[in-house]
Amino acid sequence: MADFLWTFAVEEMLKKVLKVAGEQTGLAWGFQEHLSNLQKWLLKAEAFLRDINMRKLHLDSVRMWVGRSSTSCLSSR
Repeated sequence: MADFLWTFAVEEMLKKVLKVAGEQTGLAWGFQEHLSNLQKWLLKAEAFLRDINMRKLHLDSVRMWVGRSSTSCLSSR
């Protein structure tokens, strides 16, 4: 009888341990997925900001070129 109770107790304990371990593994995988999604989003944001910065540099250089050209045209009159 004692062997039966001991076996039953050990089986129940193992079930609980496996359940908790499974839940923790699921949480870890979910967290890893969230980190992966965050990394992808940050890379897209970085590329977007880099594009904006490049366009700004281009627009600034065009503005400066137009300014120099206007100055040259006005001084040649």
